[in-house]
Amino acid sequence: MKKQEILDRSKSFSRLIYVVMILIAVFNLTYLKDLSNATITFALALAFDPFDQSQTWNKRPLWQRIWLGVHLFIAACMLGMQISRWTL
Repeated sequence: MKKQEILDRSKSFSRLIYVVMILIAVFNLTYLKDLSNATITFALALAFDPFDQSQTWNKRPLWQRIWLGVHLFIAACMLGMQISRWTL
């Protein structure tokens, strides 16, 4: 298998896992009303960067950096809600 094929499969797999983890977090938050599991799942989704991981941070398009920054901000807000014992 060529290196490019492996990278393409890895990118597709990462994007799929990213979307699935966000959907699980939304399910935990809306239907199960479980903020702790939703926070963990949503924050861990960042580990599966859905964009081109071979690009350095400074070379990424601005919209990708904004997307990931907003994702991190939402995860931090959810963690803050968890720490302050916010109830749903």
